[in-house]
Amino acid sequence: MGGVVQISNKPSRVSELLASVEALELGADFAESQLQSLRGRLLYAAGKTFGRCTQVAVQALGRVVRRGTGMSLDEEMLTCIKFAVRTLASSLPRSIHAWKDEWPVILFTDGACESEGTLVTHGAVLCDLASGSYLFFGDHVPRNYVEAWMKGGKEQVICQAELFPIWVSKVTWRSLLSGRQVLWFCDNEAARSAMIRSYSPLLDSMQIVRQCAFEDVAAQSTNWYARVPSKSNLADAASRLDFSCYAFLGFTKLTPLYTHDLV
Repeated sequence: MGGVVQISNKPSRVSELLASVEALELGADFAESQLQSLRGRLLYAAGKTFGRCTQVAVQALGRVVRRGTGMSLDEEMLTCIKFAVRTLASSLPRSIHAWKDEWPVILFTDGACESEGTLVTHGAVLCDLASGSYLFFGDHVPRNYVEAWMKGGKEQVICQAELFPIWVSKVTWRSLLSGRQVLWFCDNEAARSAMIRSYSPLLDSMQIVRQCAFEDVAAQSTNWYARVPSKSNLADAASRLDFSCYAFLGFTKLTPLYTHDLV
């Protein structure tokens, strides 16, 4: 009705997936064929919602099946599967609206990591012709995130710093992004690839990707990720906490939202 089609998974399908997760949590041994079946059911269920939330688990299960060795799941893989299924279970029906001749939201994001990780900052710039919104934020990445990324002596956290403002943008501007088409531009190829695939082999990056997928389900937004050269990235100055150019361009500065920890 009203030019909207809603699609959702059958309750029985979601119940079966939840039962599989509960069995895995209890330490049940799954044969290769069972894991292949779980992967297939996740792929099918993803078609009824915003599939990036399950792509995280599908990618992980694909690696297990292709190895053809032991079928035990490590803790991170189990976390991916639990996240995918429980996000599906709590998601609203997917709403497909009639075509609207409307400009997409354009979002630029950037992260900066300097002084051997002691100075990690991020920023984002949003342009929305439909609502007349021209907004930006820039801030230090909260220290608790940086310290978590640098555990074990890691010094290179630029990929996480580039992914972080994408997640924060989705949280901060959820109401503006709700039901919209969004073009994202970042100047880091690893971050762009992780968002397109909804997967990263790096645990810290994977945690951010999971939260981005959760926000996409909540907002029911459609997202396209592209790379922009650093010199053309509108968020470059914001990520370095240089805000002077944005006032000149008529952009409004907002405080980014950090609503919860990454899990």
